[in-house]
Amino acid sequence: MVQNLPRPGRKPILYEHNTQQLKRVPLIQRHASLNEITNSIKKEVSSQTVQKVFHKEGIFSRIAVVKPHLQPHDFDELLAFARSHVDWLVEDWKKVIWTDDSSFELERNLTPTFFWKTQGEKYSFECQVAQHHSAQ
Repeated sequence: MVQNLPRPGRKPILYEHNTQQLKRVPLIQRHASLNEITNSIKKEVSSQTVQKVFHKEGIFSRIAVVKPHLQPHDFDELLAFARSHVDWLVEDWKKVIWTDDSSFELERNLTPTFFWKTQGEKYSFECQVAQHHSAQ
């Protein structure tokens, strides 16, 4: 029986050690664009090759989640409030006058902010953009 021998094919431009170094970059420079990361590499590679490496490693460029701007002490206050009101019934909450129902923004950045993230990092603190509301 006649059989074709395996052919060598094109040699990979990035080897394992290059890939290991490359996948650390977007997790350190989370705001960097794909072109910025590609240009920072000492090896001559295309941005498409870099993107393929990132996707293979589970690293993607995504729009940042917009969350209210909170300081670390705010988390403690919110947790204390939640624990002190955990037993409230619907009738109790209906008696509360909510004052934050309407808000507006004086300035809004229409350009979305992108971050490099791995799966499961959607709500990670460093992958969020603070949302500032103006005083009313």
